[in-house]
Amino acid sequence: MTELNLDKYNIIDFHTHPFKTDETNICSHIPYCHMSMENTVRDLKSMGVKKICGSVIKGFERSKGEPTWDDMKALNDEALFLRDYYKGYYVPGFHVHPFFVKESIAEIERMHKLGVNLIGELVHYMHGWSDYSDKRLWEILEAAEHYKMILSFHADSGANETLANQMDEMVKRFQNLVIVGAHPCDRKTFEHHLKRFDFNSNYMVDVSGGGIFRHGLLRHLIDYCGKEKVLYGSDYPTCNPAMFIGGVALDFLITEEEKEYVFHKNAERILGIKA
Repeated sequence: MTELNLDKYNIIDFHTHPFKTDETNICSHIPYCHMSMENTVRDLKSMGVKKICGSVIKGFERSKGEPTWDDMKALNDEALFLRDYYKGYYVPGFHVHPFFVKESIAEIERMHKLGVNLIGELVHYMHGWSDYSDKRLWEILEAAEHYKMILSFHADSGANETLANQMDEMVKRFQNLVIVGAHPCDRKTFEHHLKRFDFNSNYMVDVSGGGIFRHGLLRHLIDYCGKEKVLYGSDYPTCNPAMFIGGVALDFLITEEEKEYVFHKNAERILGIKA
């Protein structure tokens, strides 16, 4: 029987969505998980997670005129609050929005001054937009590129080839921006991930959400792009981090050195942090 020592991996979860209250807790089964802002660190540390990253998130309804920029900024401010509350355990990600170009650029400048260099995960469908080739978004990303930000975006395009192609255009356009596509998924989405590695050397994938439950997918991904391009992520609290930790740590197709890169070395390199 394999004895699993998770502490040795110095796990950094690149893809989480921490929360202050149930309003920004996107778990689908809150009453059964005994979750709270206070318990997040306890629960994740019990699985060997040394640091977490990602944005505070909440869904909005365009039919109600949402989100406003104030809505978006409130999520970012909550992320900053949690950064202080968790005393270095949490690396915040923040939101920008193509409907609010001037405000988004100002937010990039504000976050840069505060030492925050991670945008996202951006989840377009929760915030009322979908076009990654929108020139308003690109204007914002030009500022992100200037300030050497890292962009994390929801890359699961499902069967929507138009959306996937728009994502491709964005990745191709911003060659000097580290861009992380969240969720390897499979079939069409996975094929688009592989294509993006061919035309942007700064493209990466985090393993959260759909994908690595497919046997051999992680091996396929690393063989194609190299161990330096894959990040560990769970999408907590939407997804169960135990599944994703086990999906990497117990994968006999992946070497111990490759696991080290996925679990922490790649996140340390791009974010400039230590587990």
